[in-house]
Amino acid sequence: MKTQGLLIALISLAIGAGLGLALRPSPQVEEVIVTEEKTIEKEVIVSASQLPRLDQAPIIPPPSDEFANLSSAPDWAQLSQYSNTLTQTEFIDQIERVYSVKGNWKPWLDIRPEAVRITTSGQKSITIPFAATAEAKRTAPKYWNTSKPLNQLNITIDPGHIGGDFAKVEERFFQIGNRLPAMEGSMTRIVAHKLAAQLRAAGARVSLTRTNDYPITTTRADDLANYVRDKYGPKQSEAAASRRQELFFYRTAEIRSRADLINTVYQPDLVICLHFNASPWGTPDSPLLLNDQHLHILNNGAYTDTEWAQEDQRFELLERVFQNIHSSELSISQ
Repeated sequence: MKTQGLLIALISLAIGAGLGLALRPSPQVEEVIVTEEKTIEKEVIVSASQLPRLDQAPIIPPPSDEFANLSSAPDWAQLSQYSNTLTQTEFIDQIERVYSVKGNWKPWLDIRPEAVRITTSGQKSITIPFAATAEAKRTAPKYWNTSKPLNQLNITIDPGHIGGDFAKVEERFFQIGNRLPAMEGSMTRIVAHKLAAQLRAAGARVSLTRTNDYPITTTRADDLANYVRDKYGPKQSEAAASRRQELFFYRTAEIRSRADLINTVYQPDLVICLHFNASPWGTPDSPLLLNDQHLHILNNGAYTDTEWAQEDQRFELLERVFQNIHSSELSISQ
């Protein structure tokens, strides 16, 4: 990687991703975060007793075209709790304006005046009634509330990537000669601590998904050998299989475990995911450095045909719709 590149701030409210994956506790209960310049602050890390399934081996579901990578079947019955929480007009507006592209929702939703029939698994479906009027709407159940003032908000910051010893595997590592390397995951961690300090000073309650350059997930690349073989077949080259195992480790298992931590332990009002994403930088022998910097704030939406077709993605999308997450995300990002 290189230091001149894209700074991406992804503001997103957490919704049930990553269920069923084990978590790894941080190596110590408390630590002092130190940079080259100074100590930033003392962090209290989540204790092992707060993390689910710590003593079990990583749970790796079999690959399936019906679900996203390392995911499994959702509990569709959970959508019943959203009966009469939206009017038909509100539901259609979110589906068409935010979450679909060129009507790709139509194979999966049968929207009627009084209810929506949702295709779940195979030929099965679940029907969720709409509220007859805005005045008749029930409040959707949710653990978050962004309407509170900043000094009452519970915020989780997710420092993107991992950094440290994992930076090269992530391809988030840049070094020229014997100079200190730039590692995107380490950079996001440092920025996350600085942001956390500012938010705490304003009165917010702040947690971090990680406070060091170490994965949350207990799954490692070697654990995913059977998954990769079952998904891509036995004829793939050893190099290709090894790289796919690495990608599923840091891109999928790690992100799912962070989502699990957020949704089951922290349950914040707001999640801020911080990323440094570099532009192409050439090679250490012939680096290409740019002076441009870009700030991007990304909101969830525009699901692809494949995402609509996968059960877990479709389920989480609909949870977002019924909880009306988009309006809060958009308001905060603006």
